[in-house]
Amino acid sequence: MSKPAHSIAEWREIFRQQQASGLPVTAFCRRQRVPQASFFAWRRKLREAGSFAEVKVAPEPAFRGRGVHPGEHHPGGIELRLAGQRSIVVRPGFDRQALLDLLAVLEGPA
Repeated sequence: MSKPAHSIAEWREIFRQQQASGLPVTAFCRRQRVPQASFFAWRRKLREAGSFAEVKVAPEPAFRGRGVHPGEHHPGGIELRLAGQRSIVVRPGFDRQALLDLLAVLEGPA
């Protein structure tokens, strides 16, 4: 049995690089020599597995109370909406490694 061309972590990095590049998928794949069909297949596979999180930058309206409720605006932060109606609010000064560890637990294999 042959080893896959890229691991899941490598595909996630490829998707991150494509998004950061601002290039259309076709141009990015051509430039990076990534098979376009594989790009779309892995993106679909990871989305279906809940491995992608929707990220939106929150506006700056008044914050009500200390509680964090999904869909509420969170000044100075971003809300990560995860699979299964879960969300995480990340504010300036967050601990990057703690966030990565938390996401690995929440989005990792069950």
